[in-house]
Amino acid sequence: AMLAFPEAAAAGRTRFLALESLRERNGWMHCAKRRTRTELTALFPCCSFAHLQTEEDASWTPELETEEACAERGYQALAWLMSRPESTLAVVAHGGIFKLAFGAHPKVFADEAVAARFGNGEIKACTMRWLSEPNGTIQLQADPAVRPSKLSTC
Repeated sequence: AMLAFPEAAAAGRTRFLALESLRERNGWMHCAKRRTRTELTALFPCCSFAHLQTEEDASWTPELETEEACAERGYQALAWLMSRPESTLAVVAHGGIFKLAFGAHPKVFADEAVAARFGNGEIKACTMRWLSEPNGTIQLQADPAVRPSKLSTC
């Protein structure tokens, strides 16, 4: 997020929120285990880690999270985002959670452009709306005015 939005990162105030529900598929892989909230806060002072439920990574287990559980976690993150007062948000996460949330959850309908696997550093723009009452079905449609782009980190 800070690579894509350096002006916001440099603004000197908290502009980014970390959500446990938007982490990559959880478990088994030691690289999927997050650092403590204290460590993360020290490393990334422009981020708020208040939404991480515990100081330690209590959700990591030696067993790999099922695809269904990861898709549900992604759906819950989308529902939380839909409850936000902002009309424009940037959501930054690993492609695996987007793939499962957009393509494997029965209450998420993403058009082909949004559901397609994200490339490394790819940025997509879409519109998100409830198709049924809150906590029902969510639709994601690509914004035709914005072409997907790749973030260059070199």
